[in-house]
Amino acid sequence: MNEHITFSDTVTRIWELTAAGLLSVLGGSAAYTYDAVKRQTGFQFKSFLVNAFLAFFIGNLVGGFIPHDAEFRDGLLMLAGFSTWPLLACLEILGKKLISDYLFMRVGLNPPTEDQTTQQGQLDQGEQQLHDLDIQIRIAEARQKLSELEAIEKSNQP
Repeated sequence: MNEHITFSDTVTRIWELTAAGLLSVLGGSAAYTYDAVKRQTGFQFKSFLVNAFLAFFIGNLVGGFIPHDAEFRDGLLMLAGFSTWPLLACLEILGKKLISDYLFMRVGLNPPTEDQTTQQGQLDQGEQQLHDLDIQIRIAEARQKLSELEAIEKSNQP
């Protein structure tokens, strides 16, 4: 099958990527603003640009899995942008496995040997311990923020 990609096809594809990315940037901007107001940290331009870039990336990644004629596609892309950081955390954990599984099945690469699997299992346990520690830290931070918010709420009551 010999398909030729025309200039029009290229422009259309660039437009689709830009549209998906910009919708996610809108969601990412809302998340950044929400977080800045909630934490009272103020607007930091560099952090905003990093957040926008990552939201654009996530939008195109997620957009590739959603049909263009899907009823709620725009909202899903904005939601993906709003959820940039949790989605990146999922990608960090699951991305390597998904890609390796795909390569093993589609490309026909040989699966790892038993020795490699054992070594990988040991590495996975270490990664799991780090992940569990990260979750414990995040829970502690969330509890601290909740305590701070409760204190602010009590101080604002007459």
